[in-house]
Amino acid sequence: MAYTAIHKAPKVIITLVLDSLRRDHVGCYGYGRPTPNIDRLAHEGVLFTNATSVSSWSLPSYVSMLTGLEPDAHGVNSDLCVLPQGPETLPEVLSAGGFLTGLFSANPFLGKIYGTSRGFNHILESYVVDETKYENPPYPSEPAAGAHVVFERMLGWIRENRKSQTPLFAMASLMETHTPCWPPAPFRLKYISEVDGFSFTNSFLAVNENPFRYITGLNSLSEAEKGGIISLYDGAVSYLDHLLGIFVDNLASCCNIQDEVIIFILSDHGEYLFEDDIIGHTWNLGAPSIRIPLIIWAPGRFPAGLIDDRPVQITDIYATLLGLTGLEKESYPETSVDLFDPERRAYQIASRGVFQGEGLGFRMVLKTIEHHPELRDITFLRTKCRSLLRSLIEDGWQLLWDSEQNLPGLYCWSNAVPNENLASRHEDRLKRMVRLMEAHIKRVSEGRGDLRALYTKEEPGFDFLKRLEEMKVFQQLRHLGYVD
Repeated sequence: MAYTAIHKAPKVIITLVLDSLRRDHVGCYGYGRPTPNIDRLAHEGVLFTNATSVSSWSLPSYVSMLTGLEPDAHGVNSDLCVLPQGPETLPEVLSAGGFLTGLFSANPFLGKIYGTSRGFNHILESYVVDETKYENPPYPSEPAAGAHVVFERMLGWIRENRKSQTPLFAMASLMETHTPCWPPAPFRLKYISEVDGFSFTNSFLAVNENPFRYITGLNSLSEAEKGGIISLYDGAVSYLDHLLGIFVDNLASCCNIQDEVIIFILSDHGEYLFEDDIIGHTWNLGAPSIRIPLIIWAPGRFPAGLIDDRPVQITDIYATLLGLTGLEKESYPETSVDLFDPERRAYQIASRGVFQGEGLGFRMVLKTIEHHPELRDITFLRTKCRSLLRSLIEDGWQLLWDSEQNLPGLYCWSNAVPNENLASRHEDRLKRMVRLMEAHIKRVSEGRGDLRALYTKEEPGFDFLKRLEEMKVFQQLRHLGYVD
């Protein structure tokens, strides 16, 4: 792809992370339900069609985005782990280069408790869910730091600080597309009417609030109810798209859009919506969990409407964003590529997409509840049923490995879901990809040492869950299904 960024000094750089947003549920990626504002930015910017995360859940993805390191290098792959001192974060580099940095987070994995707010000058965190407000049908209201609050506070911060002409970097996490999805009216019912035979039921509400109930067989759903949950998800996407349009229009009142602004739009990971009969994420590393949208809107820096189909990782945000600022940096991590650097744009790591997560192995969960149905407990399974998950993608193939399996699986990456294990029919390809994965992991993790800073199992005197409660984060983690 032969295009080069025009390096004008940016005044405002914004990174918007739409948590759990699937690439194939966005209009500009071919989805039938439109997202006009995201689509407009894509048509005026650069649309990346082959972007992946490095994990199926937020914390390792955020750390990789902020450091340019894969999970095997930074070591933050458990929800009882924090970002250690050492890896230089994106806001730290920007702060040292004269930027004011602001974090506007509705996700507890992007904030002080996990060390991922390091380097931000201004921090807005609000995670508490107001469970005293209910609607009809009964359901908890949106988080206190809903997207409308995040956008309003971020715009106010930008407007106030643009007076000084100091360059700004703002990063926001928006949780509306993370399960449970319950967008405000009229977006809540925007697509429900298209689902034949749908009606609100107790099972529907229970699964929408906590997909774990579906995964473990506590609640079953009809096809109409599944369609209703997908419609709620799409309604949440439409709501965020609506707010994004308002935000960009208002941004023009305090910034010269054509010369000053760069916006990154992406997600930290995807979401299963009943493919393989799964809903949610963290269960495995199939395409619905790790394929992500990525759009870079930088008016005046590129010809409009560029489409980039190179393999891109979430780690590349680090080098690419710094490259667009023109700030000098001696070196970037091997796993972070400046996508617009003419000297590196042809460079691709031989096999993009080595992912790792100490997550819930789906097979382990199913095996546990099959033999011990009384153990259908979120906290127990998340604590005791962890397995190591890895994936490698190369030339249209995906290698999937779960520590609970004897052999890895080999799948066609072009399929929406890895639905047929082709390992026995392509043994040479399987062996080659296993060797590549082993070599890559060894290379990126060499010299890392033990960067895992805080584990309750290694620090018996430190009660991490108690600390979460003290930091007012526990309630939001429970709302998102990570703890009971």
